[in-house]
Amino acid sequence: MRRLAYVTSIAHGARGARGARGARGALGALGVLGVLGVLGVLAVAGCGDDDGDHPDAAIDAAVADAAIDVSNRFFGNWHVVELHISDDGGTRRILTPVEQRETDDAGVTQSARVSGTFGLDPDIWSLGNAVVLNGRTLVAGGMTNVQVYWMDDGVKFLLPLGNMISYTFTGTQLSLLPSGIIIKLERYTPANLSTMPLVGNAHLPSGSTPIATPRVAVAFLLRHVEGRLDDFIVPPNAAGDTNDRPLGTGAAWMPGDPDRTFDLSRTKAPLGVERIDYNNASASVGLIVLYDDKNANGKLDNLYSTGADDIRGVSRIVVTYRLLDDPELRRSRLRFLPSGWAQALTSTWVTIDGLGTGLVPLDNTAAALPVDINCEPAHIRDVPAGFAF
Repeated sequence: MRRLAYVTSIAHGARGARGARGARGALGALGVLGVLGVLGVLAVAGCGDDDGDHPDAAIDAAVADAAIDVSNRFFGNWHVVELHISDDGGTRRILTPVEQRETDDAGVTQSARVSGTFGLDPDIWSLGNAVVLNGRTLVAGGMTNVQVYWMDDGVKFLLPLGNMISYTFTGTQLSLLPSGIIIKLERYTPANLSTMPLVGNAHLPSGSTPIATPRVAVAFLLRHVEGRLDDFIVPPNAAGDTNDRPLGTGAAWMPGDPDRTFDLSRTKAPLGVERIDYNNASASVGLIVLYDDKNANGKLDNLYSTGADDIRGVSRIVVTYRLLDDPELRRSRLRFLPSGWAQALTSTWVTIDGLGTGLVPLDNTAAALPVDINCEPAHIRDVPAGFAF
């Protein structure tokens, strides 16, 4: 058995927990917060090895210097084929990308599935997972990190902070084994999709400020100054897919009212105005935003700052589109995105240059995830800004 070490990351479990509303009583009494905790093991600080041994940086360096680095054995794209977890009663459960359904003794049918990827190249790796529980998407987050030593000594592979997770590599299957769970991965070729479902459920918590004119939009991020994505565009509906529409009937939405569903699916390639150019290649990155159209002009007027509209929620699932390839794109934080449409998670990007934000794709060979939005009680002022993609 070998070990996999993770550097410190930022936890995303708290926002994911809000997405669990309505998903309780899941497959085999699988606890919602338990699911988030399981996936959060791979996205939180201080992920330790299972024997409690935490070597310091000096030991790490010495071991790494003496190790045979076998990273090239694992280069490429991997997707999650099984997630092994325990339910609330201690029964082992296996989630796969194909939805599984069970009916409990009370006649209630529960369902669950998982989507995730692991990417590794000579410079960096990324990992992201999400679970769909009773039709609702739960996201623990993703992380991207500097290269590690995959040591062929049957003991461990290391990152600078020495926090380790066991792993095994048997035949064609790589298994990560953090804290009593198993994430099984196999190599795959991402699909090149020309369409992408973007269907979701929106929830307004009790105690929230009412939303007088609720709308949803796909806001594509744009480079503006010094490589920062601090600008955006919502392409006009008449020019392609519907990018901005009323939520439900568009009537006022009060706390305690039923959840509302929406559909912003992609049926064709982007128009081109959404592109982030990388020499001969380009990528598009869209946030799915729920807002209160305060000035009633039928469009999203502001994203990163207070303005005419109030931003009330953003899906944890990001939609992306990649066109062609270029060395500049392969050096960017979008390097793991597949060609065509895909869904992705924002990830903590940990490199020798410091922390940042990147994207980890979900498995686009499996069914798309619901792009659910759990509204904030009031106007959001912390929509992600400054992505140095």
